[in-house]
Amino acid sequence: MRSFRMQSSSTSAIRLSLQDVKGISAAEIAAIVGGRPWRSFADFCRRSDVSRPVTEALVHCGAFDVISLTRGGRRSRRELWWQIEENWGGRAREQTDQLSFDLAEQEQIRLPGLADYSERERVTAELEVLGLDASRHLISFYAEELRRLGWTPAAELRNRRGNTPVVVAGVKVATQTPPIRSGKRVIFLTLDDGTGNADVALFEEAQSRYARTVFDGWILAVRGTLRRTGVKGVSVVGEEVVDLAKLKGAPVIPPEMKLWHASPGSAGR
Repeated sequence: MRSFRMQSSSTSAIRLSLQDVKGISAAEIAAIVGGRPWRSFADFCRRSDVSRPVTEALVHCGAFDVISLTRGGRRSRRELWWQIEENWGGRAREQTDQLSFDLAEQEQIRLPGLADYSERERVTAELEVLGLDASRHLISFYAEELRRLGWTPAAELRNRRGNTPVVVAGVKVATQTPPIRSGKRVIFLTLDDGTGNADVALFEEAQSRYARTVFDGWILAVRGTLRRTGVKGVSVVGEEVVDLAKLKGAPVIPPEMKLWHASPGSAGR
């Protein structure tokens, strides 16, 4: 198995590829797969041929959440960070008494004062390590702001009448500036809000004010006019663009990470 299980708030779970973990090597993936079964997180720290930075990244993004269970409950990620410090030196020592080792595992002192990650911290960690929001869609952090803006989820756009004002929002997944016969520049933008994709077109009138926001931002809200392009097709002519990531409380990602795709012909990065 070359994936790890991420538990959701319900009984369901998803599996994520180890190859998506930032900095992990093919040799380390093979070591993780070949070393199973792992009896505990401490066993992994002491016995695996995985570097400490990668082990820390795996903890950070939640790869050990499912297996870090003890008699006293699940250990928080911050407790696992502490266990890395405690157990890493044991890698070089031979475990001559496996039974004693296992018993010691069960009796390890809990650190209840170390709070687990908040929802915001969990998603931020996933973005840093995996480049995706696995446990919760980013747009959910802006529910109150979007409610005030009058946001319409992408899945509901088909039910709206044409030529009516709407607000769409989401993570930027694509930008395009293909050649237009008229010679005028049009920016086509696609936003993913977890219910579907919203397609936006920004013409020159809006570009003079919002082109930089479109290309520099990664999670956006767009106010515009709904346009019906067929029986089921809809798009939005954008008139105003807001960079949601600049709002208070936004999950942050390192500047070098790119969650979106700039298609051929795009003026984006």
